[in-house]
Amino acid sequence: MAEAAGNRKIAIVAAEMTPYAKAGGLADVIGALPPALAAEGAQVVVVLPGHKAALQKLKAQPVGKEMSVEVGSDRERFTVLQAMHGDVLVYLIDHPGYFGRQGIYGETTDYPDNLRRFVFFGRAAAETWAFRSNFAAVALH
Repeated sequence: MAEAAGNRKIAIVAAEMTPYAKAGGLADVIGALPPALAAEGAQVVVVLPGHKAALQKLKAQPVGKEMSVEVGSDRERFTVLQAMHGDVLVYLIDHPGYFGRQGIYGETTDYPDNLRRFVFFGRAAAETWAFRSNFAAVALH
């Protein structure tokens, strides 16, 4: 695997990551895969929502100025934070109205605004990547 991962720049956008915010198996994969790729020589960046649980566990610092994206007819403002997960840089999209909640997708049922929340997250992640990152990834997933 060292030859495949070495000198590669890989960016991963995900909704959850162990041990910071977990609802299911996706968090386990995103918690384990980026460090494994980094151990093989890849440079890895992860973009996550700024879930309440993640912000409580990570020592995240703001990066740059407030940004915004369109969601429907509204402009949603957010801040980008960064932290380290071992050798992996993690960007967090901080929007307390969408992610400052106890659960990731909902408590006992889905949050009614999940579609809007994750449309926002996808757009904010893309905007973050376009304007904050000087990291020319060979793979953005």
